[in-house]
Amino acid sequence: MARVRLDVVAIAIALWVTGGATEARADLITFVATASDRGADSGNDGVFDSVFGNDSVTQVFAPPIGAMQQAERTAIEFNLGAFLSGMIIDSVTLQLSPQGSNPATGNLGVEAGETGRIHGYTGDGAIQAADLNVSNLVGSIAGPTAAGPVLIGLLASWLQGVVDSSPSSFAGLMFAVDPLLMGAADYNFAGTFSGIPVGQRPSLNVEYHAGDVPPPVVPEPGTLVLFGTGLAVAAVRRWRSRQA
Repeated sequence: MARVRLDVVAIAIALWVTGGATEARADLITFVATASDRGADSGNDGVFDSVFGNDSVTQVFAPPIGAMQQAERTAIEFNLGAFLSGMIIDSVTLQLSPQGSNPATGNLGVEAGETGRIHGYTGDGAIQAADLNVSNLVGSIAGPTAAGPVLIGLLASWLQGVVDSSPSSFAGLMFAVDPLLMGAADYNFAGTFSGIPVGQRPSLNVEYHAGDVPPPVVPEPGTLVLFGTGLAVAAVRRWRSRQA
Protein backbone atom coordinates (compact mmCIF):
# COMPACT_ATOMS: atom_id res chain seq x y z
CA MET A 1 0.00 0.00 0.00
CA ALA A 2 2.86 2.34 0.86
CA ARG A 3 4.39 1.69 -2.59
CA VAL A 4 1.08 2.65 -4.21
CA ARG A 5 1.05 5.91 -2.28
CA LEU A 6 4.61 6.65 -3.44
CA ASP A 7 3.63 6.05 -7.07
CA VAL A 8 0.69 8.40 -6.68
CA VAL A 9 3.00 11.12 -5.33
CA ALA A 10 5.39 10.67 -8.29
CA ILE A 11 2.50 10.92 -10.79
CA ALA A 12 1.20 14.04 -9.07
CA ILE A 13 4.64 15.65 -9.32
CA ALA A 14 4.85 14.85 -13.03
CA LEU A 15 1.40 16.33 -13.64
CA TRP A 16 2.35 19.46 -11.75
CA VAL A 17 5.54 19.91 -13.77
CA THR A 18 3.85 19.54 -17.16
CA GLY A 19 0.51 21.10 -16.28
CA GLY A 20 2.05 24.14 -14.62
CA ALA A 21 4.17 24.92 -17.65
CA THR A 22 1.16 24.68 -19.97
CA GLU A 23 -1.06 26.94 -17.88
CA ALA A 24 1.61 29.67 -17.85
CA ARG A 25 1.37 30.27 -21.59
CA ALA A 26 -0.17 33.47 -22.93
CA ASP A 27 -3.41 33.44 -24.89
CA LEU A 28 -3.14 33.43 -28.69
CA ILE A 29 -5.35 35.15 -31.25
CA THR A 30 -4.94 35.41 -35.04
CA PHE A 31 -6.02 38.37 -37.18
CA VAL A 32 -6.32 38.09 -40.97
CA ALA A 33 -5.63 41.23 -43.02
CA THR A 34 -8.77 43.01 -44.23
CA ALA A 35 -7.21 45.57 -46.59
CA SER A 36 -4.21 45.67 -48.91
CA ASP A 37 -3.02 47.94 -51.71
CA ARG A 38 0.15 49.08 -53.41
CA GLY A 39 1.19 52.60 -54.35
CA ALA A 40 3.71 54.42 -56.48
CA ASP A 41 6.46 56.98 -56.21
CA SER A 42 6.27 58.24 -59.78
CA GLY A 43 9.54 60.17 -59.88
CA ASN A 44 11.44 57.89 -57.50
CA ASP A 45 12.10 60.87 -55.25
CA GLY A 46 11.21 59.02 -52.05
CA VAL A 47 7.68 60.42 -51.77
CA PHE A 48 4.84 58.04 -52.55
CA ASP A 49 1.97 59.99 -54.04
CA SER A 50 -0.73 57.51 -55.10
CA VAL A 51 -2.32 54.13 -54.51
CA PHE A 52 -3.68 51.78 -57.15
CA GLY A 53 -6.99 50.91 -55.50
CA ASN A 54 -6.41 47.25 -56.33
CA ASP A 55 -6.10 44.53 -53.68
CA SER A 56 -5.38 41.73 -56.15
CA VAL A 57 -1.64 42.43 -56.45
CA THR A 58 0.99 43.37 -53.88
CA GLN A 59 4.28 44.71 -55.17
CA VAL A 60 7.35 46.09 -53.47
CA PHE A 61 9.86 47.45 -55.95
CA ALA A 62 12.90 49.69 -55.66
CA PRO A 63 14.74 50.69 -58.85
CA PRO A 64 18.50 51.33 -58.77
CA ILE A 65 19.54 54.48 -56.94
CA GLY A 66 19.36 57.47 -59.28
CA ALA A 67 17.07 55.76 -61.78
CA MET A 68 13.88 57.57 -62.74
CA GLN A 69 11.78 54.41 -62.76
CA GLN A 70 8.62 54.16 -60.68
CA ALA A 71 9.12 52.74 -57.17
CA GLU A 72 6.32 50.81 -55.48
CA ARG A 73 5.38 49.82 -51.95
CA THR A 74 2.54 47.85 -50.37
CA ALA A 75 0.51 48.31 -47.19
CA ILE A 76 -1.89 45.98 -45.39
CA GLU A 77 -4.23 46.56 -42.46
CA PHE A 78 -5.79 44.33 -39.81
CA ASN A 79 -9.09 45.01 -38.05
CA LEU A 80 -8.33 44.45 -34.36
CA GLY A 81 -11.79 45.44 -33.20
CA ALA A 82 -11.77 45.62 -29.41
CA PHE A 83 -10.37 42.12 -28.89
CA LEU A 84 -7.09 43.31 -27.35
CA SER A 85 -8.41 46.31 -25.43
CA GLY A 86 -6.83 46.33 -21.96
CA MET A 87 -4.47 43.50 -22.86
CA ILE A 88 -0.67 43.36 -22.69
CA ILE A 89 0.94 42.18 -25.94
CA ASP A 90 3.67 39.58 -25.39
CA SER A 91 4.67 38.74 -28.97
CA VAL A 92 3.58 39.40 -32.56
CA THR A 93 4.33 37.16 -35.56
CA LEU A 94 3.41 38.05 -39.12
CA GLN A 95 2.78 35.31 -41.68
CA LEU A 96 3.08 36.03 -45.40
CA SER A 97 2.41 33.57 -48.23
CA PRO A 98 3.87 33.72 -51.75
CA GLN A 99 1.56 35.06 -54.41
CA GLY A 100 0.70 32.77 -57.30
CA SER A 101 -0.94 29.50 -58.25
CA ASN A 102 1.39 27.37 -56.13
CA PRO A 103 2.27 29.18 -52.88
CA ALA A 104 3.71 25.99 -51.37
CA THR A 105 6.66 25.96 -53.79
CA GLY A 106 6.97 29.67 -54.55
CA ASN A 107 8.70 32.30 -52.42
CA LEU A 108 8.29 35.98 -51.67
CA GLY A 109 11.15 36.94 -53.95
CA VAL A 110 13.50 38.55 -51.43
CA GLU A 111 16.88 37.45 -52.77
CA ALA A 112 20.20 36.85 -51.01
CA GLY A 113 21.69 40.14 -49.87
CA GLU A 114 18.31 41.90 -49.99
CA THR A 115 16.25 43.05 -47.03
CA GLY A 116 12.59 43.92 -46.98
CA ARG A 117 11.65 46.49 -44.35
CA ILE A 118 8.34 46.50 -42.47
CA HIS A 119 7.00 49.72 -40.94
CA GLY A 120 4.05 49.83 -38.54
CA TYR A 121 1.32 52.42 -38.12
CA THR A 122 -2.23 52.91 -36.81
CA GLY A 123 -4.63 52.49 -39.72
CA ASP A 124 -8.27 53.21 -40.50
CA GLY A 125 -9.30 50.25 -42.65
CA ALA A 126 -8.27 51.75 -46.01
CA ILE A 127 -4.86 52.12 -47.65
CA GLN A 128 -3.85 55.70 -48.48
CA ALA A 129 -0.74 57.30 -49.96
CA ALA A 130 0.19 58.64 -46.52
CA ASP A 131 0.42 55.07 -45.22
CA LEU A 132 3.20 54.36 -47.73
CA ASN A 133 5.31 57.21 -46.35
CA VAL A 134 5.41 56.16 -42.68
CA SER A 135 8.77 55.55 -41.00
CA ASN A 136 8.46 53.24 -38.02
CA LEU A 137 10.56 50.10 -38.48
CA VAL A 138 8.98 47.12 -36.68
CA GLY A 139 10.49 44.16 -38.54
CA SER A 140 12.40 42.96 -41.58
CA ILE A 141 12.52 40.17 -44.15
CA ALA A 142 16.01 38.87 -44.88
CA GLY A 143 16.72 37.10 -48.15
CA PRO A 144 16.82 34.59 -49.53
CA THR A 145 13.32 33.59 -48.42
CA ALA A 146 12.49 29.89 -48.48
CA ALA A 147 9.60 28.38 -50.41
CA GLY A 148 6.19 28.55 -48.73
CA PRO A 149 4.82 30.84 -46.02
CA VAL A 150 7.28 33.04 -44.12
CA LEU A 151 7.02 33.89 -40.42
CA ILE A 152 8.38 37.26 -39.29
CA GLY A 153 8.66 38.48 -35.72
CA LEU A 154 7.49 42.07 -35.19
CA LEU A 155 7.96 44.51 -32.32
CA ALA A 156 5.24 43.93 -29.74
CA SER A 157 5.54 47.56 -28.61
CA TRP A 158 4.21 48.73 -32.00
CA LEU A 159 1.00 46.72 -31.72
CA GLN A 160 0.66 47.67 -28.05
CA GLY A 161 0.70 51.33 -29.10
CA VAL A 162 -2.01 50.70 -31.69
CA VAL A 163 -4.20 48.89 -29.15
CA ASP A 164 -3.70 51.59 -26.50
CA SER A 165 -4.47 54.41 -28.95
CA SER A 166 -8.06 53.28 -29.54
CA PRO A 167 -10.39 50.63 -28.10
CA SER A 168 -11.40 49.69 -31.66
CA SER A 169 -8.58 50.18 -34.14
CA PHE A 170 -6.74 48.96 -37.22
CA ALA A 171 -3.10 47.91 -37.26
CA GLY A 172 -1.22 48.80 -40.45
CA LEU A 173 2.02 47.49 -41.94
CA MET A 174 3.92 49.11 -44.82
CA PHE A 175 6.43 47.07 -46.85
CA ALA A 176 9.48 48.65 -48.48
CA VAL A 177 12.94 47.66 -49.70
CA ASP A 178 16.13 48.54 -47.86
CA PRO A 179 17.01 51.97 -49.35
CA LEU A 180 20.75 51.24 -49.16
CA LEU A 181 20.58 48.54 -51.84
CA MET A 182 22.47 49.63 -54.93
CA GLY A 183 20.52 47.60 -57.49
CA ALA A 184 16.89 46.92 -58.27
CA ALA A 185 14.99 44.74 -55.81
CA ASP A 186 11.41 43.54 -55.68
CA TYR A 187 9.14 41.04 -53.91
CA ASN A 188 5.44 40.38 -53.39
CA PHE A 189 3.05 38.24 -51.36
CA ALA A 190 -0.59 37.21 -51.28
CA GLY A 191 -2.87 40.09 -50.28
CA THR A 192 -6.53 40.40 -49.30
CA PHE A 193 -8.17 39.88 -52.70
CA SER A 194 -11.37 37.82 -52.29
CA GLY A 195 -10.04 35.21 -54.72
CA ILE A 196 -7.14 34.40 -52.37
CA PRO A 197 -7.90 31.67 -49.79
CA VAL A 198 -8.14 33.07 -46.27
CA GLY A 199 -5.32 30.82 -45.11
CA GLN A 200 -2.93 32.46 -47.59
CA ARG A 201 -3.75 36.08 -46.75
CA PRO A 202 -1.42 38.00 -44.40
CA SER A 203 -2.09 37.17 -40.77
CA LEU A 204 -0.94 38.36 -37.35
CA ASN A 205 -0.48 35.80 -34.58
CA VAL A 206 -0.62 37.69 -31.29
CA GLU A 207 0.21 36.32 -27.84
CA TYR A 208 -1.19 38.42 -24.99
CA HIS A 209 -2.29 38.36 -21.36
CA ALA A 210 -4.71 40.40 -19.27
CA GLY A 211 -3.40 43.77 -18.19
CA ASP A 212 -4.32 43.29 -14.52
CA VAL A 213 -2.22 40.15 -13.98
CA PRO A 214 1.56 39.60 -14.11
CA PRO A 215 3.00 38.40 -17.44
CA PRO A 216 3.03 34.61 -17.87
CA VAL A 217 6.25 33.04 -16.62
CA VAL A 218 7.25 29.56 -17.67
CA PRO A 219 9.81 28.11 -15.22
CA GLU A 220 13.09 26.98 -16.72
CA PRO A 221 13.17 23.19 -17.32
CA GLY A 222 16.09 22.86 -14.89
CA THR A 223 14.10 24.60 -12.15
CA LEU A 224 11.13 22.29 -12.66
CA VAL A 225 13.36 19.22 -12.53
CA LEU A 226 15.10 20.34 -9.35
CA PHE A 227 11.84 21.19 -7.62
CA GLY A 228 10.21 17.96 -8.73
CA THR A 229 13.25 15.96 -7.63
CA GLY A 230 13.15 17.58 -4.21
CA LEU A 231 9.52 16.61 -3.73
CA ALA A 232 10.24 13.07 -4.85
CA VAL A 233 13.18 12.70 -2.42
CA ALA A 234 11.04 14.02 0.45
CA ALA A 235 8.32 11.52 -0.41
CA VAL A 236 10.79 8.62 -0.48
CA ARG A 237 12.29 9.59 2.89
CA ARG A 238 8.87 9.80 4.44
CA TRP A 239 7.92 6.40 3.06
CA ARG A 240 11.14 4.81 4.37
CA SER A 241 10.65 6.29 7.82
CA ARG A 242 7.22 4.69 8.00
CA GLN A 243 8.70 1.30 7.03
CA ALA A 244 11.38 1.44 9.76
